[in-house]
Amino acid sequence: MDTITALSLELLQTTKALLERCQTGDVDDLNALQLHRTELVQALDLESQKPYPRDVLVGCRSLLDEAQSLEKEALKYLQQQRDEAGSAYQKLKAADKARKAYDRFK
Repeated sequence: MDTITALSLELLQTTKALLERCQTGDVDDLNALQLHRTELVQALDLESQKPYPRDVLVGCRSLLDEAQSLEKEALKYLQQQRDEAGSAYQKLKAADKARKAYDRFK
C-alpha cells in the first residue's frame, strides 16, 4: 500500500473513532483524536504534492470524502451535546436564582 492511501485510510479510521466517541458521549479523548487528525491532514497535504497514478488518487479521494462525511456527522453530535449542556447550565442558573430569592425570605 502506498503512503498516501495508508494516510487516507488512517484518517478515515481516526474519524470513525471520533464519531463513535461523540455518539457514546465519551468526549474525554476528542482533543487527542482531533490533534492526530490534524497531523494526518498535514501529512496528506505534503504527500499529495508527490506524483501518484490517477487511480490511487481517486481511491484516496473516496476515503477522504467518507472521512469528511463522518466528520460532519460528529460535528452534529457535538453541537447537540453543546446545546444540551447550555440548556442544563441555564436551568442551573435559574434554580440558583430561585434559591437565592427563596433564601431572602427565610
